[in-house]
Amino acid sequence: MGEAATSLQPLCEVKLERLERVAADTYLLVTERPFIAYEAGQHARIWVSETEWRSFSIASAPIDPDRLQFFIGGVAASSFVQQLLERATRTRRINISLPYGAAKLTCGSGDPLLLIAGGTGYAFTRSVLAMDLHRQRPAPVRLLWGVRSADRLFDIPHLQALSDRHPRFAWETWIEKPGSEGAGHVGDIVDAISSLDWDAAEIAAAQVFIGGRREMATAARAALVCRGFSSHHMFSD
Repeated sequence: MGEAATSLQPLCEVKLERLERVAADTYLLVTERPFIAYEAGQHARIWVSETEWRSFSIASAPIDPDRLQFFIGGVAASSFVQQLLERATRTRRINISLPYGAAKLTCGSGDPLLLIAGGTGYAFTRSVLAMDLHRQRPAPVRLLWGVRSADRLFDIPHLQALSDRHPRFAWETWIEKPGSEGAGHVGDIVDAISSLDWDAAEIAAAQVFIGGRREMATAARAALVCRGFSSHHMFSD
């Protein structure tokens, strides 16, 4: 997943504002925002070694003028991520370039929005969600978020606050390995899609954003098509 530096846009150096562990294998990384525009659903490339970069979805919305947020997962298994966290802790600076990615929120006022997230792919959907709620459309928005175990969930108070403030937004967590009472539904993201209670008209009009690993996104797309969602209205990170 690393990319050679020669393929990058010009870099900028930004200040690290916050680095905090938020789940079993996930860190929240917050930097100051450079004076660069981006769209909800796009990603940035962050320096992780002397020769390579790594792509991370921008979790904060473009309407936030002051900072960028990222959820960095795979800490235990990735030497790249370990180098990034060590460098950020030591220097309190981050080298970054943005934006990248073609996903773009284009829902009409009455079109439902479905957000599908697997693990830290939630970051991709978080930015899209914030922008859609900011638009104050009347159409429903649903987030289905799947994780392997309950200790990989994070940002739950934020989601609860959003659903309290915006009645058109609802969200569900789906956990593959049960064990925590009340943490969420038991099952994977395909189970979540199968249980979605939208009618045929909502499904036909919906725009779908999918964030997560390729194998999860592929399975989600197949399940969505089986339910009647249009593949032409699907976007992923």
